[in-house]
Amino acid sequence: MLISPPYNLTPSLGTPTRQAVKAQKTLQLGELVEATGADTLSIEALAGVLLAAVEQADGKPEAVARWTERGTAFFQAGAKKGGRKGT
Repeated sequence: MLISPPYNLTPSLGTPTRQAVKAQKTLQLGELVEATGADTLSIEALAGVLLAAVEQADGKPEAVARWTERGTAFFQAGAKKGGRKGT
C-alpha cells in the first residue's frame, strides 16, 4: 500500500480520536520507510539518519526545500517498487 501526503485521516464515521490519528500516522510512517527502501537500514542507522536530518533542518531552510522537492517528485512518480533510484 502506497501512502500519499497529506495523511488521509478521513474517518468513515464521525471525527477520529487522537489515538486513531496517531495510529494512522504511525502506520503511514512505516509504509513510507518501506516505500523508500529505508527498511533495509538497521534501526540504529535509520534513527541516525533521521536525527541528522532534524539537526540539518534547524536553521537551514534550503536543505528542507531540497528534501521537499525530492519527496514531492517521489510521490508524483508513484513511488515505484524498489523505492530508491540509483542505489
